Amino acid sequence: MQKKHLTTLALAALLLCAFTQSQAIAKNHDDDKDDKATKITLHGTVDNVNAAENTVTIVDKQGTKHELRVTKSSDIEIDRGENQDDVDATLAEVKQGDRVKVKAMKANKGKKKMRLKEMDIYR
Repeated sequence: MQKKHLTTLALAALLLCAFTQSQAIAKNHDDDKDDKATKITLHGTVDNVNAAENTVTIVDKQGTKHELRVTKSSDIEIDRGENQDDVDATLAEVKQGDRVKVKAMKANKGKKKMRLKEMDIYR
């Protein structure tokens, strides 16, 4: 009888863990849905690069500053003109004063920075 009770408790604990994990996955999925609904494109100039914080600040054509989080999935390229291929770049290669086109995801509730998706640098 005691063995049956322990089996029931173990099964209940396993179900609780599975439910908790599914709730965490659902929350992350909902956050991604929110991001997808708020894509933005900016044209402007790099004002600041903070490699320690993985951020870049862009000033758009209206003079508004936008601070962007750079992640592992951020795609940064240097556009070298019509007759040459674009070159993959890293945050370390982004310089103050670079002219850029940026595609970003508007930050989720409670976050201040947008997430950088793509950056084309025009030099």
